[in-house]
Amino acid sequence: MSVVDTVARTPEPRAAPSPSRLGSFDRRAVAALTALVVAVALPFAFMGPGFIVDDWRFLARREFSGVFSAAPPWMFFRRPGSWVVVTLLHGLIGAHPLVIFAVLTSLNAAVVSALYLVARRFVSPPVALAVAAVWAILPNHTTLSYWPAVANATVALLLLIVGVGLLDARRWALAGAVLVASSLCYEATIVPAVVAILVVPAFRRELRLRPTLRLLAVMGVTALWMVLHPTYPLDRRYARPVAVLPAHFGSGITTSSTAGRVLALLALAGVAALAWRLRRRARLGQSEWLVIVGVALIPLGLAAFVKHHFGVVGIADRAYTVSAIGAALVWVGIAGMAWARSRLLAVVAGAVFVVLVVPANLDRQRAYSRAGDDALALVAYIQYRYGDDIPPVVVVGPTERRFDGIPSTVGIYHATRLLEYHLGRDDLKMRVSRSFTLFYSVPADRRVTWAQVDAYRAERE
Repeated sequence: MSVVDTVARTPEPRAAPSPSRLGSFDRRAVAALTALVVAVALPFAFMGPGFIVDDWRFLARREFSGVFSAAPPWMFFRRPGSWVVVTLLHGLIGAHPLVIFAVLTSLNAAVVSALYLVARRFVSPPVALAVAAVWAILPNHTTLSYWPAVANATVALLLLIVGVGLLDARRWALAGAVLVASSLCYEATIVPAVVAILVVPAFRRELRLRPTLRLLAVMGVTALWMVLHPTYPLDRRYARPVAVLPAHFGSGITTSSTAGRVLALLALAGVAALAWRLRRRARLGQSEWLVIVGVALIPLGLAAFVKHHFGVVGIADRAYTVSAIGAALVWVGIAGMAWARSRLLAVVAGAVFVVLVVPANLDRQRAYSRAGDDALALVAYIQYRYGDDIPPVVVVGPTERRFDGIPSTVGIYHATRLLEYHLGRDDLKMRVSRSFTLFYSVPADRRVTWAQVDAYRAERE
């Protein structure tokens, strides 16, 4: 056979698939990720979704001020996107926790699908699938899945991911509109959006001065608006950054401190391996870059909350809306580095990760379900104990009660709204005590203990 014949018979190499065109693998990946989100969420549907903390104030406003007044007026100026989300979720749907939970699950499925579709523009489809799947099972952003009042953060994250994809597609105007909408839903996405405006085009070597300056100007105005109309006071001083690492790589994503230490050791080993390669100036592959980008994304996602309270678990994990994606990138990057060295090592480490992380989702779901039940049991006990002669102020304690950092209600404002919604009275106040001193300074006939609530609940059951 001649050389000419050999060349003629050699097939031409196939072009890489367009990132904007879905193939059969992409469709299967999106279907699998959607199924994964549903599978993770399904136990909670049987445990019984409920409402906690802010949910009751939104529902109380809806009940007594109307469907389109569920969100307080100040929210329209401080977080306009949140105002829209609360109006649609708590306002239009109302007190139907299972229906609202179905909406939350659908939003999470949209997030995980968008995360895959955008990530595959930068990494191989299997790696993008792994990143999205790990994010779906990480239990360090549970508020996005089980707390209706935080649906605005889920919408903000979805819009941020879509905005990054639009930046990569060079659809500048639409990307700017989507990123602004994301920022107006939840300020956690502002800094990542600004960085994406610079980094994504630079990655493609298509950084253009005019569209970049326009996008940065629009985001600058948006950021200024959010700073001038803060949701939380800017002088908060109880930041707890030491909680950030365990929340992403330790006890915050598992069921015990011992399991958390095992995961922390896995993460430390991966980062140490990367540091060793960097010191040797070795060529960095896709996995190493995933770790680098993931580590960078965590502080970027938390930048808006430098003075906010960071908790390892509980309702404070809404602050990890963006940074949880950074953690997913790191974990997948570490797995890829291990796979390149030893496939057996990677499989064992991956199995350990899944076994330690997945059960934590059930623990968090039980906590949210118990907190929701606690709110209803508290109101039921107050009605049973006092009948129509409820004191003008009722104090619950002796301290707050939380399940894995998740309370049924807190303070005086939220607790009063809980009572107002169920009793239809605005002349009563309820306060959840934060100290024994406060609780026992109140007359005994106005004190309600959690032990009394539990005893009454047990009798009814």
